[in-house]
Parts: sequence; structure tokens; C-alpha cells
Amino acid sequence: MIKLKELRKARGESIREMSERLDIPADTIAKWGQGTRKPKLEKIIHICQVYGISLAILAPDLWEEVVGAVDTIDLKDELDKREDEAR
Repeated sequence: MIKLKELRKARGESIREMSERLDIPADTIAKWGQGTRKPKLEKIIHICQVYGISLAILAPDLWEEVVGAVDTIDLKDELDKREDEAR
């Protein structure tokens, strides 16, 4: 589960403000926050980079899945590999 709604509220941002900051349509962000759609991994990483937070905070389930699969610190390579496999 992605904690986008919690992030937005913690930062005191509206959906429109988050949309502008991330350059992602507001309706897409709303659907992600409601859980009716899921963002692609590249978008989750983008959100983490823009807000300066870790994947463990934004998407703890995904973090646990990835950490359970790797024993190294090179997380980005593992995430890139999983994204390529998903395509």
C-alpha cells in the first residue's frame, strides 16, 4: 500500500498542490490515494525523490518485498530489474 494520502496530509498539501509538485494529473493522484489505482514503480521512486523520503516510508509493503529479496544495499538496481521484468 502506498501512503500517498498520508504524505500529502502531513505536508499540508491539497491534491492540486501535490499534482503540480509531481507533475502528475490531480485525478491520478486522487485515485492513488483512494487505492483505486496503483502507481508504477518509476512513479513511486519519483515521488520519493521529490519529497526526499525513503521507499520504506512511502510504500512499506513494497519495501519489505524488495528487502526480503535482496541482501545488498544496491536497492535501485533491484527495483530497476523488477520494473524491467514487469514489462
